[in-house]
Amino acid sequence: MIENTNPDTSSVVARGKGFTEGIKQFPDIKLVGHEYCLDNQEKAQAQVSAILQKNPDLTAVFGVNVFSAQGAYRAIVNSGLTGAIKVATWDATADLINALKKGEVDLVLAQKPAEIGSLAVEWGYKYLKNKTPIPNKKLVPGFFVFTKDNVNDPNAQQYIYSK
Repeated sequence: MIENTNPDTSSVVARGKGFTEGIKQFPDIKLVGHEYCLDNQEKAQAQVSAILQKNPDLTAVFGVNVFSAQGAYRAIVNSGLTGAIKVATWDATADLINALKKGEVDLVLAQKPAEIGSLAVEWGYKYLKNKTPIPNKKLVPGFFVFTKDNVNDPNAQQYIYSK
């Protein structure tokens, strides 16, 4: 299942599309739902709970942003299915990192905002200064993958979102 946020926001639409395309490589995996919570964590939790009722053999959920991810994992925890259902999330908030440490989430993807800003400045400068054409393909900034194995690594702490 994909728990998404807004059907008209390009970044999360692309995350959902990438996930959908990615699972096509695994014919034994069936996507049973793609819901949109509109940045409402409680709605995400209710949507995941409803999918769990319809699909008791659900094995994994991907939450594409902080609201969808936090609602998704809480629905699974509340249903008593922690560990039985794998949870992959985007956005390394303190809540999601703590959930990872407790085993309530299996994977947390963290954006690298400084890299995103740096790319914007770099290409804006190149274009304005030298008329360097901006590449036709999208510039994809890096991200960090938190797992239970590296979540306490001192070098990983820089990627946890702070307020």
